[in-house]
Amino acid sequence: MMSLRWVRLGSLAALAAVTVTATAALLPTAAGAEAPPKPNAACWAAPIDGRPAQLQAGGTEGWYIWNDGDGFHLASTKPVPAGKTFTAVLMTDGKFTDVSRIRLEGADLVHTKLKGHQLIVAFRTHDGIDGVNFHVDGGQRLRFTLREGKHRIAANEIYVGAGGAHPEHNPFVLCR
Repeated sequence: MMSLRWVRLGSLAALAAVTVTATAALLPTAAGAEAPPKPNAACWAAPIDGRPAQLQAGGTEGWYIWNDGDGFHLASTKPVPAGKTFTAVLMTDGKFTDVSRIRLEGADLVHTKLKGHQLIVAFRTHDGIDGVNFHVDGGQRLRFTLREGKHRIAANEIYVGAGGAHPEHNPFVLCR
């Protein structure tokens, strides 16, 4: 059985260096090199399975992450109608596929970069739920950097899986 591991990425000063290094490390192997076999996209660890019970329109402010038979889901909400910007940068050594929007409007953004290895989202969330659905084809790692406004959101405002587990840190990595 696969296990869920949170991986701390270090201080903000080290984050820039980590981002450059991680980007290279998360990209597929060079042409001609033997790539590792692609695992089944649905075989992520059980603790991320199921929608967090806390996620309700206008509910507890934060980011919500889960996986189910329809793939991965990343959503944000807040309890008051005044809008707030939620942004996220996700990286994988696999590839983001089947990306679809949830209740986005206006200037909300969902964009893949780096040949599908990076997913960038920016939502102006009010008292509803904004989000994105996606699959990860292959790969062993999925890194999240989550912000609210200009600051990284506190780990206790990130809810993962049906149990609403919090990562130890933000940014964090989910491993198969």
